[in-house]
Amino acid sequence: MGVDLYRHKKQLDIYGIGSLEESLKVLYAKGGYVSTFRADDFFHTDGLGHLEVITTKPVEPLSVEYIEDPVGELRKAGIRFRFVDAGEDRHKNTGRKKT
Repeated sequence: MGVDLYRHKKQLDIYGIGSLEESLKVLYAKGGYVSTFRADDFFHTDGLGHLEVITTKPVEPLSVEYIEDPVGELRKAGIRFRFVDAGEDRHKNTGRKKT
């Protein structure tokens, strides 16, 4: 999952099985946490995607916030969801039927 911050494309690609709503329930039904870290603790290096960074040391978050309804908050922020059925993709290249 990810939001493309470079193109300001407010869309999350949800890879799941069944349906978007089922997958969102599995991912977010129990709420979630947002942790904030210092940007200086992370860096980009070869081999990472253009939105990926790493650190070489343990880091403590500056803050941790519990979000009771992450899907609702994302929708309020204008984020759209695109469902990709991972069950369908998994069987395309094997020639096997989905069970």
